[in-house]
Amino acid sequence: MLGDVVRQINLCQLDGVAVTVDGEPILVDGQGWVVEVRMYSLRNYSGPVAHLVLPADADAAAAHVADVLRGLREPGAAAAALDRPLAETFGLPEAVFDENLFDPTPEDVQRRTAALAAMSDRFPAVAERFSRVYGLRLPRHLAVFAAFWDSLDRRERDAIGDVAGLHPWGVSDYFKTDGLALVGRDGLDERLHCRFRRDPAEFVTVLGGDSDGLHFGLWYDDPAQLPSFIAHNWARDSAETWTSGRPTLLGEISAWLEKSLDDSYGEEGDKRWRLHPLRRALDWFAEADAEALRADGERVWADAPRAQDTVSIGAALPPGSGDPRGGEHRARFDAYRGDHAAVRGWIGQARAELAAGEPAFALALGTELHWLDADEFRQEALELQVGAYRALGRGALADIAEVHFAHRDLRTVDVLVAG
Repeated sequence: MLGDVVRQINLCQLDGVAVTVDGEPILVDGQGWVVEVRMYSLRNYSGPVAHLVLPADADAAAAHVADVLRGLREPGAAAAALDRPLAETFGLPEAVFDENLFDPTPEDVQRRTAALAAMSDRFPAVAERFSRVYGLRLPRHLAVFAAFWDSLDRRERDAIGDVAGLHPWGVSDYFKTDGLALVGRDGLDERLHCRFRRDPAEFVTVLGGDSDGLHFGLWYDDPAQLPSFIAHNWARDSAETWTSGRPTLLGEISAWLEKSLDDSYGEEGDKRWRLHPLRRALDWFAEADAEALRADGERVWADAPRAQDTVSIGAALPPGSGDPRGGEHRARFDAYRGDHAAVRGWIGQARAELAAGEPAFALALGTELHWLDADEFRQEALELQVGAYRALGRGALADIAEVHFAHRDLRTVDVLVAG
């Protein structure tokens, strides 16, 4: 097996020099099995990087690599090799990158078409479950994402997990083979699944990231409408919630992939070989993603004006909702650090405006206090948010806020388990 060749290289011990393979071999049409090999000094970590083509026969590849490594163990051989191209050191051809090498094969098309049909068939039941549990509308583009993920082959799955650092999570779990049989562990409400303690009620997780609690979610301004766009949040960092305004999850993944590609050059090697198959898979699903958007119709709040906010996406509100006082948000955050009298004054003003039928400031202030997560204002944060959501006719968001308030101290946000 070619995997044994990789392990043989990675386990090799050389005098002051390391030689490693990044990831598993990639089968590239027209070239063969390609591996990214790096040799570097253990003193300054500098050295050559190359994508080499292994012999097609695994036994021949193993014998050839073993012979090369045997030679590198000779005194001074490994150090001298640091100044030579790896293709010369290993006696193997260097692969030549071309985007067309990753055009879909008939097997790719068959696999993706079948996955798209399966997830399209699964969508109505998942949408019904989501509506029943959350009181929200599920967009069709989530079924396209589920099909994309289900169709990934080994090299594509390796790229999106190990290199891009993304994985389905949250509501996307309903699309798994037995996803609709999942239940909340220990009797917990399913709406708590993948809901971190500072997540706003509008945020519903659908994708996980690779660091600092990064997660992506559908953003619901109004439960009666489709989500406005995809949002993201680093829960174990400062936990603000932001958006780039992209309407679909595959669009968001494409943008993160492009960033990974931009960051993929230099001393750590060229990651295009691992990431480009994933890019072509995303390209294949692009039309289905666009069709899902067309089928769902208008995203009413996507382009609505929003008040400035320090910790989250500003609320999109109907006319007559009052003034959210977005221009004062920085002054409020200064006061949250110690001027509790000022905060109590704002809470009183927000309550008065809410009682008068203007919930904008109550929602803005409640959102900020929810993020602040301070014991002194935790109850007021809930009161202001729930009151504002209900005044706006956004009862499903009020319900999410209430169940979240009751369970913000869970040790883990993984709530759905096999029933």
